[in-house]
Amino acid sequence: MIRIFIDTNKYLDFYRASDHSLITLNSLISLIESKKIELILPKQVIDEFTRDKDLVFKEFIERNFYQINTPGFLSGNKKISKINNSIDKIKKEYQKKFYSPRSKINVTFKKLFLLANKIEEPIEILQRAYFRTLRRNPPRKDNSSFGDAIIWETLLKNFLDQDIVIISGDGDFSSEIDKNQINPYLKKEWSEQSKKSIKLYTNLGLFINEQSGKKKPITKETIQEENYLNSRIISPSSAQLFMSGGLNSSVVSLSGNPFPLSSPQDNYLRVGAVDDSYCTCCGKKYTQLSAAMSAFGRCNNCGDSPISALSSIGKKCQSCGKHYHDSGAEIYMAFDNKCRECRGKYINI
Repeated sequence: MIRIFIDTNKYLDFYRASDHSLITLNSLISLIESKKIELILPKQVIDEFTRDKDLVFKEFIERNFYQINTPGFLSGNKKISKINNSIDKIKKEYQKKFYSPRSKINVTFKKLFLLANKIEEPIEILQRAYFRTLRRNPPRKDNSSFGDAIIWETLLKNFLDQDIVIISGDGDFSSEIDKNQINPYLKKEWSEQSKKSIKLYTNLGLFINEQSGKKKPITKETIQEENYLNSRIISPSSAQLFMSGGLNSSVVSLSGNPFPLSSPQDNYLRVGAVDDSYCTCCGKKYTQLSAAMSAFGRCNNCGDSPISALSSIGKKCQSCGKHYHDSGAEIYMAFDNKCRECRGKYINI
């Protein structure tokens, strides 16, 4: 049996992803129920998941559901009012499903966590994690939090006699050189205390497909969506700072190319493309325009620029099959799963 630990942000990403990502959670549950894997669930993760859901909700609302400001000469425009009303309705529906204990996502998480092996944290673990962070040893974020250190010390204390798979996409457990490899300091520390293996996966969907034999339940589109969510700076602590205005109008440098950030949404940057020659959203090969652009890892169609790279997650048009994105005023029609061209055949925007 393979024992896996899933980082908190992976769980929280399901509240940012599209509905079909629930297949990933249900497939994970099937693997647990069939005794192919055991899910390790430290108390720290349960606490982070419960605590940070509100921040994820706030971040998602502020990034995606915003009203269209009406210029004076368009005062009273009925089309804009209709769009704003539709946005309000979608926002309320999202909020209802986000928090309702009867929604699919929350029912599925409740079942998953009931199946998990929950691990408590004695004071010894907290002390070791504190001094680990004080020494600036990984895993850690560049802030005062030592939640990742608590998790790592929990794994060291309880699972040295077992092979472990860590699934994390936020880079906290990754090598600085190759994000798909575990941090060499952590690997050395583990190997000095255990003869068992420890591996890192940045994509839960890919791991599930590997464990599912010939049947691959997770689609390419779902895997690409997870890669997209991995590549944004979306830690709740950062989101809280962004939305409080702490980083507004700051300047961020990517590959020596600085550019100003003018809004909270603009601070959610793409970092570490899967392959600089292929779009991390649609998967098509594209030509990089500059070093700064390549950091976003997206083609022109999906938004390879500091601003347009913040557009919505790509979708497949149910009419023509084209890969497309919704943005701005189009968000109120996002439920129809049609690209702009196909919508234009029967809707006058």
